[in-house]
Amino acid sequence: MESKSLPSVAVFGSGRTVRVVVPHLRSRGFRIEALWARSHELAREAAAELDIPFWTTREDDALLRKNVSLVAILCEPHLHSGIAVKALRIGKHVLCDRPAGLDSADVLKMVQAAQYYPSLISIVGHTLRFLPCFVHMKRQLMEGYVGEVQSVDVRVMCGSLFQDRYSWLQDARAGGGALANFGSHLVDIVSFLTGLRAIRVMGTLRTLEVSKDQFHQAQADDLCAFQMDMHNGALVTVNINTRFAGQYSEELTICGSGGILVVRSGDLFGQKVGSMKEDVLYLDVEDLKQSPSILPRNITDLTKEKLQEKIHPPHLPKAHVKGWIKLIGSLKEAFVAKPNQCQWTKERVQSAATFEEAFYVQSVIDAVRQSSADKQWVRVTAGVNEMHVYERHDASNKLYAGLYRANQGLSL
Repeated sequence: MESKSLPSVAVFGSGRTVRVVVPHLRSRGFRIEALWARSHELAREAAAELDIPFWTTREDDALLRKNVSLVAILCEPHLHSGIAVKALRIGKHVLCDRPAGLDSADVLKMVQAAQYYPSLISIVGHTLRFLPCFVHMKRQLMEGYVGEVQSVDVRVMCGSLFQDRYSWLQDARAGGGALANFGSHLVDIVSFLTGLRAIRVMGTLRTLEVSKDQFHQAQADDLCAFQMDMHNGALVTVNINTRFAGQYSEELTICGSGGILVVRSGDLFGQKVGSMKEDVLYLDVEDLKQSPSILPRNITDLTKEKLQEKIHPPHLPKAHVKGWIKLIGSLKEAFVAKPNQCQWTKERVQSAATFEEAFYVQSVIDAVRQSSADKQWVRVTAGVNEMHVYERHDASNKLYAGLYRANQGLSL
């Protein structure tokens, strides 16, 4: 049921994430006012399927739609920055999917816009933060369960990002690949849990799978391994392999001077130093089966069955779906606490990733890419307050954006 205390939403995108997020926004009381997509066909199909009254291929038509106060950016990453900055400048709250942008220069523009309009919500969909297993893990870390953090090991095994139909997920230039789409989540959750940040990285990216589309060659990584040297001396190791068809497993282990904490597929375990037994600290018993209330009204049983499959498609990790549900719930609480749609309670979404935190994540991603190309350790970019966006034109008058590091000059 739609709530008058919640802002109406304009959705940008027509892909898998839109099929997950829109029904849950609606079930929490948000009115979906408009949908934007790259083509008339994509926009019309998604709007009809999700029962959205207005669709367009013009960004301004969606952003300036009457009553829209919240913009959900769920489209290709190379479009995120432009839409987010424009939305903030005209007074709209912004929820942006990850990765936040194509590179640090992209995300820095978003950070600067968010800093200029602090009264507006500007958060990124790093949804692992909201999973109960990681909420409990963070609490245990704060209570000193492992002592000083010395190492972190993260492993993800999942199905291919490369589908039968060529998409941006197969093109790193558009924000695709395992590093950007899974690695960004993992860089964020490690920082969120431990409070540590990387100072340098070493990484390797590979493209092993041949594209199923005979007209396009895969341009994105499907195998990713990297290490992060953290500011306290801890070492973080991340491995992502997308060659496990029909599977998804995720394991994050934090080792410290006093013990170990492990999350395995949503469950949390711990083992203190000197103990021979692993303790069960949290078991994930939540069921993702949804009630019909998240589906549009007045649709046939066949359409309902097809849409239910898209709301929780087999290839979308259960953890990420659950994280979106929790994030949307927190977003609702932020607005419900205030009677005016333009007002919100910051504490309700304090666990959500900010644009500044997304800038750090993107800086690590950029450094891993550079490390893979140069085959050496690469230092992670300076803090956001030391960086500035610059623009330049090449000989063909093509505009490039980059970063200016105050103490080191241009960083291309």
